[in-house]
Amino acid sequence: MKKRESRLLTVIKGGALLGGTTIGAGILAIPYAISQSGYWIGMIHLVGIGVAMIVLNLFLAEISLRTDGTQQLPGLAERYLGKNAKILTFYIMISLIYGALIAYMLGSGQILTELTGLPIDLMGILFFLFVALGVYFGVKVVSRIEVLFVVGLVVIILGIFLRASQGDGLQWQDLNLRASSGWSSLFVPYGTVLFSYFGFVAVPEMEKVMTRYKNDIQLAIILGLSIPIILYILFTTVVLGVAGGDMSEVATVALGRALGSEVQFVANVFGLIAMFTSSISLALAVINIYKEEFDIPHLSAVIITLLPPISIVLTGVGSFFEFISLAGALAGSILGILIVFIYWQAKTTGDTVPEFSFGQMRWAGIGLICLMLLGMVSVIM
Repeated sequence: MKKRESRLLTVIKGGALLGGTTIGAGILAIPYAISQSGYWIGMIHLVGIGVAMIVLNLFLAEISLRTDGTQQLPGLAERYLGKNAKILTFYIMISLIYGALIAYMLGSGQILTELTGLPIDLMGILFFLFVALGVYFGVKVVSRIEVLFVVGLVVIILGIFLRASQGDGLQWQDLNLRASSGWSSLFVPYGTVLFSYFGFVAVPEMEKVMTRYKNDIQLAIILGLSIPIILYILFTTVVLGVAGGDMSEVATVALGRALGSEVQFVANVFGLIAMFTSSISLALAVINIYKEEFDIPHLSAVIITLLPPISIVLTGVGSFFEFISLAGALAGSILGILIVFIYWQAKTTGDTVPEFSFGQMRWAGIGLICLMLLGMVSVIM
């Protein structure tokens, strides 16, 4: 009985690590993105891309289990696709993670400024100082607190939903409002939604957490990504139902206008928690890439991970929504395509027999590649 409980706890911790890494600043941008295309089109994006990311994470988990040693994505790309693939994967992955860290810094700065009235640049830097402390304690501590934070996020979102449902707070007819029309508007949510599901950098870390029960990583992945899918749908429904056409790039601002300062405070705390946990996990992933793949000392890896986002934010280039949308559509799509090719190659040239294995998944892989290409091209056009 004790072993079974330990196994269950391990699956929950692994799933919470992935779910906590996935849930970040992107959730605050999803309602605005979906308001540009329409509610039901947005729901198709949330569910369809969510399922696609579950498959990609399962692919990556099997790749990792087929490969001797724990390697980050650039190392896996080199192992199965060659040195040039490693370089490409490294730059794309770093661009995506840095884009995420910049977006989190901008979003957290806006929230803290709204709460305190202090300058946004100062608040963003203060936020990253706390992230640096979290990075210092490492992945084991993060995996423990992710469980509490994910549970807390669920409670907060349900609380907002119940508050909005009272009286005339939630207007279901507002869900059908659409700010734009035409073929191009159908793909507006793509980059933001894909960015919001970006969490596969946590898969190698999950393998460390689930050392004794690696055969259950697939269950942890499904659990870990099912949580964001449900929360994103519920949160988007609440925000659009409450705010209607009065949307802003950061969803908590729209919620505060419609439901009052108390809800705005709670929602902002939720946003900070989401960005804090994701920032730590993403920063740890970058640091591990620098250390494991390029033999960079720990302190130097920490500095070159945290310094660029701070420098870019201080220049005032770009906005919260722009960084999220472009990072997801471009870098996220390319990484998704690379994972499919790595998976196909690992099926034939892997080092070991994995704890779990799928088939060749040719049609599923082709479908994922087409989805990524279509979304990437549509956002560029």
